[in-house]
Amino acid sequence: MLRRLTSSQPSLAALGQTRGYAAASAKTKNIKKKENFQKTRSLGFKLKKAAPTEKKKISGNAMVKPFAQTVHRAAKVSDVSEIPAIDAETLKSAEPVVLSYQGDVSKTCAIGSAFSPKRGFELLGERTTLLRKESRDVFKALDSQSRIILTGPTNSGKRELLTHAMAYAKTNGWIVLPAPQLLQYINGTSDYTLTESGRLDLLRRNCEFFQKLAAMNKEALEKTKLSKDYSFGQIKLTKDNSIYDLAKKSVPARFQAGDIFDAVIYELSLLKQKVLQPVYEVDILARPTEYRTPEYKQIQGRDLQLAQLIKSPPQNFVQIITAHEGDETAVALGKKQAADFVYEPKF
Repeated sequence: MLRRLTSSQPSLAALGQTRGYAAASAKTKNIKKKENFQKTRSLGFKLKKAAPTEKKKISGNAMVKPFAQTVHRAAKVSDVSEIPAIDAETLKSAEPVVLSYQGDVSKTCAIGSAFSPKRGFELLGERTTLLRKESRDVFKALDSQSRIILTGPTNSGKRELLTHAMAYAKTNGWIVLPAPQLLQYINGTSDYTLTESGRLDLLRRNCEFFQKLAAMNKEALEKTKLSKDYSFGQIKLTKDNSIYDLAKKSVPARFQAGDIFDAVIYELSLLKQKVLQPVYEVDILARPTEYRTPEYKQIQGRDLQLAQLIKSPPQNFVQIITAHEGDETAVALGKKQAADFVYEPKF
């Protein structure tokens, strides 16, 4: 038998209790929000807490890698205005002094591959260096000698002294050649030609040499005219053209790059001003290359066009060379035959 409900109040048992909410009567409609919130909390309903904001962490590696954002921030918080720039006067300092690479000196050293790619991130906006007694000894040697060889173990500071030499030459109005990355000269990554004399000309590397040479010495090379007319395929140059024109127009002329390299070196050899030729890790030229003759014989590093220039430079060239010292250095500089200690298997 059904029983009729006599109460007009809604039954909690009938409606049930859902997620902590109780059925409210009509009298509770005007309860203030604050009281309603307190009542809801008393019934066991808990509001979900907002997810905690994730804190961004900067790894230790990010502090040393040259990310664009990191460099931008470092430039804001660092000030090198008080650090003197490298010039002809500051390089004469008798005491150890911190100098900064700026302007044409910085451009020349950067394009010429003077700065080590493994060098740590600079906190200052400009590259800086410490000028020491050894640096001044190198400067004196550059003025009086035609070849300076810096020897020592890895990370002993040879490359830094080579960079100082390039900066010194630039401030004194010399022509500065780019420092070649010699591993790229022997690893087989360039197209090449083999002359009748057995010389190995790396065409792509020569074009890179022309491009860097023109960018590093634009003002000086533009003032110097060619000694004769030249014709390399579609490239026609007269005596009215400059050495800069010869280097700049030869960048895309890959198939004639070997002959053009000889022409550029010849024109530089006629200059009255000195030409600095920096060479880093010359020992690499004592190794065999990844290039081979038509008879599939491995070509040695000493047969490279650049290696022959290093062994027999023009009279106005001043060489500064870094090496680890030993048999490989002697072979690279042409003072010892590679056959004395290099074993080449025969089939």
